[in-house]
Amino acid sequence: MFVMIGLQIGVLAPLSALAGIVMSASSGGSISAVLTVSIPILIIVCLILLMLSTVTVKQPI
Repeated sequence: MFVMIGLQIGVLAPLSALAGIVMSASSGGSISAVLTVSIPILIIVCLILLMLSTVTVKQPI
């Protein structure tokens, strides 16, 4: 069960996201421009939250 969930999160979710980006780019329209802007912002925010959470965990209580 743990392996199946790990595979789904680690492999299938990024592949689905990549397929969605490719399909939106091939269909054209303004959604491709929105994704071009929003995805890097989302990645940057996630990285900042990851860095802040690791600093919080490393501090002694």
